[in-house]
Amino acid sequence: MSRTFFFNLIKKIKFQLSCVFFVGIYVIAMLFIEHHQENYGEKIYPILKIKDEVKKIASSVEVGLHINNFPTFEIYQNNFTLDSIVWFRFNIGTESLNTISNFSFKNGEIIYKSLPMIRKDKDKVIVAYQVKVVFKAYLNYKYFPIGDHRLNMIIENRSVTPNELCFDCNLDNFILADDILVSTWHPTKKIVQVGFLKSILEKDEDSELSLSYPCAVFTINFENSSLRDLITLYFPMYVIFFICVFTLMIEIPQYIQRMTIISSAMPILVLFRTVILQLSPSMGEVTKADFTYFLLVFLSLIILLFQAYVSLMMKKINQYSEEIQKIKIAFLEKFNSIMVLVVLLLLIIAITHNVFFV
Repeated sequence: MSRTFFFNLIKKIKFQLSCVFFVGIYVIAMLFIEHHQENYGEKIYPILKIKDEVKKIASSVEVGLHINNFPTFEIYQNNFTLDSIVWFRFNIGTESLNTISNFSFKNGEIIYKSLPMIRKDKDKVIVAYQVKVVFKAYLNYKYFPIGDHRLNMIIENRSVTPNELCFDCNLDNFILADDILVSTWHPTKKIVQVGFLKSILEKDEDSELSLSYPCAVFTINFENSSLRDLITLYFPMYVIFFICVFTLMIEIPQYIQRMTIISSAMPILVLFRTVILQLSPSMGEVTKADFTYFLLVFLSLIILLFQAYVSLMMKKINQYSEEIQKIKIAFLEKFNSIMVLVVLLLLIIAITHNVFFV
């Protein structure tokens, strides 16, 4: 009795439409949750810390970065131009101007550097430079089109070793201009760390030949506030997928219409891959958009194969007597109702896993 009630319930079009409606709401809710999560594909750039005994003998130079603007800010092309002021403060007589001016950006090229602006502050000297830097960030796009990003700007001085000079910096030395323009990306957090980097020149069992130099890493967390890419990519894919699902709600005897509709929808979904490739950043890993696309194509393919099975079965069933046809069609209707629930359940499981466990 309970089994009969269950199959009678899941065969009803109203029940199936309700399931599709609630799954659609669930998908939107998951996308909303994922969009508001802090998903950074990048880590804070790792550097080595200078030991306290080294700091006692090395010359301490305070470093700061004031960002005026980003004339070029293209996250998905990994192309940035930094307009900023880099300044240094140190005790009088401890460092030469020539040594200080040898700073560079590890992940960028300085295309403009002004003459040093020098000012005395009690027993210290402040040296500032107006610089423009073209740089590439260490970006990871696995959360595209939803994820946030973290930019690391690394100032280094390769003309000295950490034993001779070590950088000192605090968060107050890292300033973003109030009128900074970075499109739909909003800076949410600043991080500063100082230390040194080591380049291994030769490594063998007996000794390790390396070169070390001081550096300071200035990190900005950017939050993606735009929904354009999310809607542009996900909305058409889900519309086409749910069209494929709706073909399962057409009556079994109208198997030709079922097959015609899904045969028209599937090629559109497959060709949508070209749109994803055009909008997606270049990378080797699978992004969130890729995962969603492959998932919907896979589920649509299951529906297509089932519709092909129904078409073949109906051609055989039409050869039987009317009484046997009713029995066979009733079986296909049960199978069809279960297929609707299975496809929607697989979609829910996969999306939930993608949001919370990937």
